[in-house]
Amino acid sequence: MFLTFSLSNFDNNAKAQNEHTGIIWVWVRPSQPDALPVNVNRTGNSGLNMAFEDYHVIEYTFLDSFYIETYIQKIPIYQIRIDPEYANLEYEFMSLLNYCYYSFFFNLSLPYDNEHTLNGEIMSTDNGNIILSFEDHYFNPTLIPSSNIRSYNKHMNQILRKYDIKSYTYDPYLSPITGDTLWREISILCQYQDLIPLYYDLLTIDYLYEYISIIPGFNGFPDIVIPCGQYSTVFTETEPSLKVFPNPAQNEISIIGVIPESVIMYDGMGKMVVLKFDEEANKIDLKDLPEGLYILKIISKDGKEFLKKIIKQ
Repeated sequence: MFLTFSLSNFDNNAKAQNEHTGIIWVWVRPSQPDALPVNVNRTGNSGLNMAFEDYHVIEYTFLDSFYIETYIQKIPIYQIRIDPEYANLEYEFMSLLNYCYYSFFFNLSLPYDNEHTLNGEIMSTDNGNIILSFEDHYFNPTLIPSSNIRSYNKHMNQILRKYDIKSYTYDPYLSPITGDTLWREISILCQYQDLIPLYYDLLTIDYLYEYISIIPGFNGFPDIVIPCGQYSTVFTETEPSLKVFPNPAQNEISIIGVIPESVIMYDGMGKMVVLKFDEEANKIDLKDLPEGLYILKIISKDGKEFLKKIIKQ
C-alpha cells in the first residue's frame, strides 16, 4: 500500500543535497508479465521502456526474494538502477512509475532507510535497516546491546564486526494493561551496501530470533498529478507476420513468418535461459524447461525485434 503525503512546499535545492543511490526496488504484479525484465535494462512494455530511456535506467534485473517489512513470506524484488549521473531523479522516477504504471507494480521503494518530514523537506540517508522480531520465541538476553553497535552475544558480534554498523537497538513492547512483554525487536542500521550481505549472514543464526525483515525506505509520492503523456501502459504489439505456436506449449514451439537472426528467451524472473533452437526447422525445444511464463525475443534477419509471451505447460 502506498503512503501518499503532500510535498507542496518541497524545496528542490534541499532535495538536491540529499544522498541518492539511484536505486529503486519494485514489486511486480504477477498479472503483469510485461513489467518484468526481458534483458538487463528493459521490459516487455514499450511505454515503460520509453520512461526507462528518458530516466537513464542502466539496469533492471531480478535481485532476489526477501522477507520485507512484517511479511512472513518472501517477496520477489526487482531492482532498477539509474545512471549515477542522474541518481537525483530517483524520487521523480518513482512518482512517475506510481502514477503512470500503478497497474504494473504493487509497491515501489528506495531500498535504503531514510527519514522524511512533512514541512517540505526530505532528509534521507543511504543506510539499510534490518529488523529481527521475537514473539513466542525464547529471547536470549545476550542479544541486548552492549554498545550502540554491538550486543553481548558472541555469534551476533562475529557477524556485526564484518560490516559498517550505524546502530544496534533493542525495543521491547509492553502490554499497557499487564506490563508483560508482548514482543521484542532488534533494529540494525548499516551502511546501505552492507544491507544484503548482512541479511544473508543473519539468516545463518536464525535460531536466535523468529522473524527477519528488510525494511525498505521512502515510498511516499508527491500529492500531485503527473501527466503520463507518452508514458502510457502500451503493450508491445507483435507484428502480424510473426506466429509462434502452439502457445501454451509442452515440448516445442514453431516460429513462422520471420527468419530469425537471433532467438533469446527469458524466464519470469528476467533471467536468460538456455535454448535448443533448430535453425532449419525454426523450432525451439522446450522439454527441459520448467513450467511457467517465458518471454521470447526474436531479432529477424532484416533487423526487426519481436517479443512474445510463451507459456510452458
